[in-house]
Amino acid sequence: MIPRFPQFKRLSIEDHEDVEAYTSKFPSYSDYNFSSLWAWDVNENRELSLLDGNLVVKFTDYASGAPFLSFLGATRPERTASTLLEYCESLGIPPILHLVPESSVRELDSGYLHVAEDRANFDYIYLARDLSEMTGGAYKKKRHCLNAFEKRYERLSFEVKLVTERSARGLVRAIARAWRSEREGALNERGLDYEMAAIERMIALGKTRPMQLGFVFVEGEATSFRLEELSNRTTSIAHFGKTAVRTKGENEYLSRGMARHMLGLDVTYLNWEQDLGIPTLRASKTSYAPSSFLRKFTVARATSAGMLTPAPVRSTKPSLRV
Repeated sequence: MIPRFPQFKRLSIEDHEDVEAYTSKFPSYSDYNFSSLWAWDVNENRELSLLDGNLVVKFTDYASGAPFLSFLGATRPERTASTLLEYCESLGIPPILHLVPESSVRELDSGYLHVAEDRANFDYIYLARDLSEMTGGAYKKKRHCLNAFEKRYERLSFEVKLVTERSARGLVRAIARAWRSEREGALNERGLDYEMAAIERMIALGKTRPMQLGFVFVEGEATSFRLEELSNRTTSIAHFGKTAVRTKGENEYLSRGMARHMLGLDVTYLNWEQDLGIPTLRASKTSYAPSSFLRKFTVARATSAGMLTPAPVRSTKPSLRV
């Protein structure tokens, strides 16, 4: 059971029903999805509390380890935000809330609280039908890459496997290891290790969650995967997508295959999570023509907002950095 504020409890795998009792009332914000909360809690320092009927999460920035607070809910949000800001001050951490969903800020008094868009943490939302077809001018370059990729190989396929299959989990690990090897020296080593650990936690959790695991096979060998979860009846969240070796057109092929599979499950919306302000990731996600965003905000007191320069927080790694 999640305690009432100011008491917190460390996130555990048994909390999924309590967490989802709150998240099910709102759009599928990736940061509050239980699987994401649990998988990225590699250092086991994520904590939960309840305040004014809202779900409060104590996150930590994966890069710096610095704690920060956020909340999901629309019950007395101004009082919740003010209480949490006071609590931040009592802990000696910057009095600013990050990753606050749009659903939670609509009723905030802008005269008392400073609310600012957190563009780096907007979730990208796509229509499954758009990515399953990739027609029209917005996808002209994507179709060109797809056609070139399909012509390049004689044996090419997209296949969906169960996360519960030992062989499927082995393929995920092999692709992820190859992905990591390709990027050693180019990216932060600690960050790579963190992401590999999160993948392990996610596939372990996937045995009891509605995970969908798609693979691209080139000449009989699995070369990339996408792991998505049905977060509700109409939306899936893409938790991870990895390609062993960068090959032009493969991500388009993988994305189209996964979108077609999800469409067959009556999924309408695909959540590809945030870009964290990384220019290349933003360009990549934008190139797939998102239909909308799930917006998130930072919240601080209006009197202190001018003294604060919020940097993009990174509670998770970019899931679709292939």
